[in-house]
Amino acid sequence: FDSAAVPAGSDLKVARVVPEGDQVPGPGRQIVVTFDRPIVALGLMAVDAAQVAVSVSPSVNCQWHWLDPRSFACELNAAQALAPATRYTVTVAAGITAQDGAKLKDEYRWSFTTERPAITGYSFRTWRTPGTPVVRLVFNQPVTEDTVESKLRFGNQSGVQATPDPYEREVFYVLPLPGEAASVLFPLGTPAA
Repeated sequence: FDSAAVPAGSDLKVARVVPEGDQVPGPGRQIVVTFDRPIVALGLMAVDAAQVAVSVSPSVNCQWHWLDPRSFACELNAAQALAPATRYTVTVAAGITAQDGAKLKDEYRWSFTTERPAITGYSFRTWRTPGTPVVRLVFNQPVTEDTVESKLRFGNQSGVQATPDPYEREVFYVLPLPGEAASVLFPLGTPAA
């Protein structure tokens, strides 16, 4: 809160919201609404669940609290993070009152969409039959066979058959060594030192 910047007008306004836009990367574990002036006194960060004036649709299991006198946050634990490929709508109810008596005149609503599935890697090694290649696709998040079959197309060809990769493969990160002609390979999931 910048005490030199006095909010203009007698109405409370939403100054910033997080997250916003499309393709919000996961795992999303926080939603924040920041107002243009202080709502609560410094130190009063806990919130009674019955007094939360913000709703999220589809519903999420938030633990609401104040980050500072102007910023209200929904915190989610790792098991209840925002779902991928989902459009969320957040509504801030009208009537919230700031310390100086200013009120939020109208409800404030915004939407954001979490990251959608995308292909992050692919490979081709063999043919099932002439004209029927076997292509391995790697996605940035779990996908279902039905979704892949209904959305994936090769040119005008229909009837793509999707199956989980039957081979247990290790994924490696390749990191070039500065000033060296060699690289270091780290298997996916290697713990950090």
